[in-house]
Amino acid sequence: MSKSPVVNQIITLGLLLAFVGSAWLIVDVGVGETLDVITDDQGNLSSSTITTFGGDVGFADRIVMIGSWLTVLTGIGALSVSGTNPRVFNQILKFYPLILGLIGFIEFSDVVGEMIGGSYDFDAASDGQNALNVFITGSVITGAASALGMNRRL
Repeated sequence: MSKSPVVNQIITLGLLLAFVGSAWLIVDVGVGETLDVITDDQGNLSSSTITTFGGDVGFADRIVMIGSWLTVLTGIGALSVSGTNPRVFNQILKFYPLILGLIGFIEFSDVVGEMIGGSYDFDAASDGQNALNVFITGSVITGAASALGMNRRL
């Protein structure tokens, strides 16, 4: 891990953005409806949820919702890497920040660029969209840190 306090602060900020954004996203979409997003049950999605995901819930959005749950559950300590877990589950917990960062960079790079650059307008989007975008931006930051071997936990 980097010894630079600035880099450490950026990584911590990314972790906080990811945690707050994911919790806010789950609350805004609704705990039950997050399952509908993950399972692609389009018939049970509210118009608010569809708006949150830009008018259509696609593959990347479903991965992001799974990542949102993983972020919240690991953030509160309900999930962690353990010797009693199956190896594949530990690998998922280890690498999901990198996967989310990559998906965020590919699918949401324009929004991430606006947030990092300071031109993002929170008033132009719904609460759900803002939560999604905060979560994705935090995920890109922590994913980049993870790719560089700078793993941190809150």
